[in-house]
Amino acid sequence: MNIKTLLILAVFIAASCRSNDDDMVESTCNAIEINSDLFNNGITDEFEILEASVTNDCLILLVRYGGGGGEVFGDLVTQEEAVENSTERNLRFLFDDQSPRDALLSETFEYNLIPLQNSNMSSIQFNLEGFADPILYEY
Repeated sequence: MNIKTLLILAVFIAASCRSNDDDMVESTCNAIEINSDLFNNGITDEFEILEASVTNDCLILLVRYGGGGGEVFGDLVTQEEAVENSTERNLRFLFDDQSPRDALLSETFEYNLIPLQNSNMSSIQFNLEGFADPILYEY
């Protein structure tokens, strides 16, 4: 095999190994629920948000709760009535603990922020209910 053929083969192999970052975010982060009724009326168990940060288009929440180590579920919700050019968006975390409260535990939840991007801006501030600091998302 000559050098040209090897170079072409190497380029094709390298190109086929690349992945789309958006696809990776969607596969590793949960979807955010856009539902005003759930945002306003959703029932939640007790929890405390210890940390909230943005990494690779995902909002990562570290949550502490009293539980027994069984299954827990978390939904991040926002309202449908988002203003097109708003620089802020309100978020609410709904937590469902399916186990008895025997210990103080923590769990990490990750949510895909890409669907909340606004093409007219390069950043948005999230106000997460129960978390004191606003969260800046730059994209």
